Formats: sequence, C-alpha cells, structure tokens
Amino acid sequence: LAREALTNSTNEMKCEAHGTQRPIPINQIGEGLSTAHPSNSLVQSIDQHFLRYLMNECMSPSVLPLTLSDVLDISRLAATIWRQHYASILAKQQIDYMLAKRYHPQLIREQLAISDIWWRKLVLDDEIIGFSCGMGMRAVNELKIDKLYIHCNHQRKGYGALLIADAIEIMKQNEFKSIILTVNKR
Repeated sequence: LAREALTNSTNEMKCEAHGTQRPIPINQIGEGLSTAHPSNSLVQSIDQHFLRYLMNECMSPSVLPLTLSDVLDISRLAATIWRQHYASILAKQQIDYMLAKRYHPQLIREQLAISDIWWRKLVLDDEIIGFSCGMGMRAVNELKIDKLYIHCNHQRKGYGALLIADAIEIMKQNEFKSIILTVNKR
C-alpha cells in the first residue's frame, strides 16, 4: 500500500513538474524508472535516488546470518509456518514430529557451530519474517538449500528470492559448483 501511494505520488509530481507529460505507471518500485522523457532527466534522477533510499533505508528486508539469540525466534517461526502451510497435507502428529526433528532450538544451536552449515534470517522492520539453511555437500561440491521459509503474511513479495540470492553468494564464496533445492508442493 505504501509503495502504491509512493508510486502515485511520484507520478503526480512528474505531471505537475512537466505540465502535459503523463508518465507510464510504475508497476513496482525499482522497475520502470525510465518513464520520464530525456527532458525529465533531473526529475528522473531525483525519483531514482529517492526510491533507492526508501528501498534501502525504509522498506528493504535484510538477509543476515542467524545468531544464537535468534534461535528461539526461528524455532517459533518454523512452527507458525509449518502449522499454517502443511496443515492441509500432513497430520498434526507428522508436523509436530518434523518440527521437533528439524527445528528444535538445541539442533539449530549445534548447526550454527558447523562451518558447512549456513543459517540465515530475513529481517523486515526489526522482525524475522523468514529464514533459510544451506548445507555444504563437499563430496559432490554442491550447496543444498535445506530450508527456505517465509512467513505467510509476507509471501509472494519476492523475499524468497533474496534468500536464494544469498545462497548463491555462499555457493560462490565457497567454490561449490552448483546449488540444489528440493521443493515440496501441495
């Protein structure tokens, strides 16, 4: 909603500043910024800097390494996500079993100490809204994205792509030849 209001406001400012010119609507912040004609380069430049500032400073999520102080939050977030997402395809007992087996706080703490396991958190407005866990498979020279979840209130906004991009960086930094991800569909 804020992005839409900002886009409309930006478009209105362009129209006021340049009389009869009507810019093409921007579908997403960061895309379509070349809507101004060459004579509008100053306004376009200001718009780009302003939008970049907002995305970087105000609305931009961050992918950060998980810390020991995040472990309980990740365990709770996993429970929320699993119970919401898998309730229609798995029995409650199976969900509880998987949560205990894969997201128990002690297990996550132990994994944080292993050099070939990378836990990441996705933070938006000081709240963890998602996470991923990558595991180095040295024998086959691959990085496996073992876990990648976004809270249901934040899905379909491109945030998962940020965790994928982070995994790709981990792959490159560790000179793995490929990255794999297993997806369970409904």
